[in-house]
Amino acid sequence: MRWLRFAWRNLWRSRRRSSLSLLGLVVGLAAMVGQRAVMAGAQRLAEELSVQGRLGAVQVHRVGYVDNVLAPALSLAFDDRPQVRDALGALPHVTAVAGRLEFGALLSTEDAPTRPGRAEPLLVTAVEPGPEARATPLRPGLGGLRDGAVVLDAALAADLEHDGAPALLATDRDGLLNGVPVSLAPPLPAAAPGDLRAGLTTLGTAQALLRMQGQVTEYALAVEPVSAAPDVKLAAQAVLGEGYEVHTWAELNPALEVLGRSRARAFAMTFSILLLVVALGLVNAMLISVLERTREVGTMLALGLRRWGVVRLMMLEGALLGAFGGVLGAGLGALAIAITHEVGLAMVGPEGSLPVVVRPTVDAPFLLAVALVAPVACALISLVPALRAARLSPREALATP
Repeated sequence: MRWLRFAWRNLWRSRRRSSLSLLGLVVGLAAMVGQRAVMAGAQRLAEELSVQGRLGAVQVHRVGYVDNVLAPALSLAFDDRPQVRDALGALPHVTAVAGRLEFGALLSTEDAPTRPGRAEPLLVTAVEPGPEARATPLRPGLGGLRDGAVVLDAALAADLEHDGAPALLATDRDGLLNGVPVSLAPPLPAAAPGDLRAGLTTLGTAQALLRMQGQVTEYALAVEPVSAAPDVKLAAQAVLGEGYEVHTWAELNPALEVLGRSRARAFAMTFSILLLVVALGLVNAMLISVLERTREVGTMLALGLRRWGVVRLMMLEGALLGAFGGVLGAGLGALAIAITHEVGLAMVGPEGSLPVVVRPTVDAPFLLAVALVAPVACALISLVPALRAARLSPREALATP
C-alpha cells in the first residue's frame, strides 16, 4: 500500500501532463468500445434482417435444392401436405410454418401511347401473407399483398407506373409458358441494389401461374429463440426422413459469417492503431516525467533503493493511470452506447431506399476486459521509461541541474 500511495502521489505531481494522458486514454478506450458496439449492432441487424426479413430461421427443401445449379428450381417442388406442416409446427421452438414458391418470371406490359410494351425479368417469391408474416415479420411488402398482385422494387414500380396493364409470365415444370394478369401493389423499398429485380406475390397466384396447385418449393420455419435453429434442424430432419433437406439460416447465408470476420479484422486493425497512438502518448509522458525527476531518482538510488524498485514504481504509476482510465473509458463508452441503443442510428444502404436502424450493443465481459486490460497494458508501456530511469547512475543523476 505504501508503494501504491507513493505512485499515486507521483502520478499527480504534474496534474496537467497526467490529466492529458488520462484524457487521451479515456477517449481512446471509449472510442474503441463505441466502435465495437456499432459493429456488433450492425452484425446483429444483418442477422435479424436475414432471418426475420427474408430467410426464416430454418428452411425445408427437397434433397439437392440448395446446391442445384443446373435443373430448374420448380423440378424440385413437393406436395404441400397438411400433416407435414402439422408435424413441423409441433416441434419444440417452432412458432410458424410458411410455404413458398421461388421462380423466375417476366413482368410484361402492354403497349402504351408514349412507349412500347416491354418485359422485365424478375426473381419472384410467392408467399402466404399470414404465415409469412409470422415466419419473417420484418419482410417488407406483406401488408399490401393480395391475390393477383405483385410487389416490386420502388424504382422499378415507378418506372412501370405509366406503362400498360402488366402480366406475369413464367414457364411451368414442363417448359410451357403461361401468364396471368396482375396489378402492382404498393412498392417495396429496396434495402440493397440487388433487390431491384425481386418480386413478391401470393402463393395462390404463383400456383395458378405455374399450374402447381398444392405444391411448394420450400417451407420456412420461425424459431423462438433463433439460437435453437440447429436443434430444430435435427428434429425436422428426423420427422421428414429421406428425400428432404433442412438448413439453418446461417447455412443458407454464409456471407454473414464472412462479413462478421471482416468486421472483426477491421476492428483489430483500428484497435492496433489506436493502441499505438495511446502508447506513444504514454511513453512520451513517462519519459518527460523521468527527465524531470532525474535528481529524485538519483536520490532514491543513492539511499539504497534497488533499481528494480525504480522500475516497479514507474510501472505502478502507469498501472494506476491505466486502471483509472480503463474504468472511465469503459464507463463513458457504456453510457454512450446505452443512449444510442435507445435512440438508434438510422442508416440507408448504398443505392437502397429502405432505412434501417442500427442499435449499438456491447456485452459486459468486453467492458470488463477493457477495464482490466488497460492497467496491464499501461504498466507494460511504462516499462520502457522505467528501465531508462533504472539505468541512471546516482552520481550523474544528482549532478544534473
